[in-house]
Amino acid sequence: MDSLMGVEVKQFLERDFDLVLAIPELRQLKVKDLKKLEGAGEETKPTTTPESKTKPTSDSTSETSAKVAEKIPGHFSSLPSKQLVPAETIIQMNSVKTGIPLFIVHPIEGTVAMLNSLAQLINFPVYGIQCTPEAPSESIEQLAAWYWKHIKTLNISNTICLSGYSFGGSVAFEMCLQAERDPQQHAKVRNLIMLDGSPALVTAYTREHKSHFQSDSIVEEEAQALCSYVLQFVDINMMELKKELMSLPSLADRVKKSVEQISATYSNLQSEDLALAFDLYYKKLLMSLKYMPRRKLGKEITLIKASDSVDMTKNFSETYDLEKVCDGKITVHTVKGTHNTFILEKGAKEVSNLLSDIFSH
Repeated sequence: MDSLMGVEVKQFLERDFDLVLAIPELRQLKVKDLKKLEGAGEETKPTTTPESKTKPTSDSTSETSAKVAEKIPGHFSSLPSKQLVPAETIIQMNSVKTGIPLFIVHPIEGTVAMLNSLAQLINFPVYGIQCTPEAPSESIEQLAAWYWKHIKTLNISNTICLSGYSFGGSVAFEMCLQAERDPQQHAKVRNLIMLDGSPALVTAYTREHKSHFQSDSIVEEEAQALCSYVLQFVDINMMELKKELMSLPSLADRVKKSVEQISATYSNLQSEDLALAFDLYYKKLLMSLKYMPRRKLGKEITLIKASDSVDMTKNFSETYDLEKVCDGKITVHTVKGTHNTFILEKGAKEVSNLLSDIFSH
């Protein structure tokens, strides 16, 4: 979701406002920034009459873009180190030994690296669930069953807490469904916590993203996915890259070109790892596109969401539509920050405090 959302916003700003932002700047965008941009864009629209139709000049568009760019907080150039292709399905993320363990399912990138600082603040055992190349890629249902199999082999506890960040929320939700359906074969899930995610949020956004394609073309779908992948590493002209990728004869050629774009900046990253990481990433996109819970969940859910998550579709309820797939009580907490930052620094401390409070009851 994060990456798709970045592509959607970046393409919108480049196409309609001639505004090119670096990726870290894009990730800092808030809803109010987009509203300011929309208002600024309206100011540049000319008045049309039957006698005369005019278009805004490039100078006025550039001036508007510059004004908006000045109001966007922060200029960041560094990227956190990340493990492109996780080697282990389950890793222990802190050193705490006592208490009911919390298992956190990865976002669409497949790794839990971005959750490390949060895990260090939690006063009970935390385990990260990651997507390795061996994981099934046909459906979220199969992926959830695979993760249950690995949890069982750990033989840690008969009761666990479960959470999912972004895309991981869909997987965690499905894992709970499977535990409710067959409790004898799974650990008891004491609490389910969604970290700025839900099945509806992930699936609906992916579908909205796909609805902007000019045709039902697998080539365009692959090119768009590759653009969203490349954008996680380097700043690019997304429109130009997408056009170039669509002109290439095969997916292998499109992947090779995309890997070259990344390797030009990150020579330390292996081309094979970059290609494999995209393959896993793309498969998760396809899984999220077709996932629909088969029945309602009976247990309670806690949603911890970011205050400034950019929602381009505006089609979700306050609970991210969890009420449509859950008969239990839904509790919502909002933490200051964006989808990317609310799990870091002050946000991470607040999230950890919320988790401690939830698990103490």
